[in-house]
Amino acid sequence: MNIMKSFLMKMLLIIVVVSCFSQIYAQQGQGRNFPRVRVLLLKNQLDEVKRRINLEEKNSERFDKLYESYINEISLANSETRLPALNDMDLDKYSDKQIEAIFMKQSERARKLLSIRDKYYFLFRSFLSPKEIIIMYRVEKEVVNSALQEIHRREKNKEEWTFSSKFCFCSNN
Repeated sequence: MNIMKSFLMKMLLIIVVVSCFSQIYAQQGQGRNFPRVRVLLLKNQLDEVKRRINLEEKNSERFDKLYESYINEISLANSETRLPALNDMDLDKYSDKQIEAIFMKQSERARKLLSIRDKYYFLFRSFLSPKEIIIMYRVEKEVVNSALQEIHRREKNKEEWTFSSKFCFCSNN
């Protein structure tokens, strides 16, 4: 039972990180680059997951399609609700009714994201071990965290975004 609780807590943490990534990116006005960044992020996640779990060649194409579908569902669920994070909000600017509405929407989104994770866990489980799935989730979290750090660093330094095949993001500087 403790393993399941630990697993669910990790899943919830990943959900929060992914949702923060989409919210931060949207708030920064970088919407015009989002599809490109999302594709690069997905590619980096896929490459790193496959490297770390030593995915067999026979399952590679199946994994790619399923993982892309999974990430797209997660991204869609995150993009449907653009709400400020309650922990970061200036609560004095909102009424109790508004705060409650935001909390309820965030809770609904978290349940939806958890439902997506549950659905895909069993789909991935058809050809990955539980250990490999957890590694996949960890890699996903690491890549998103790395991307968030890079976004914050670039926003702080006001660097211009360009494409690089070697890295997820690079600047013209």
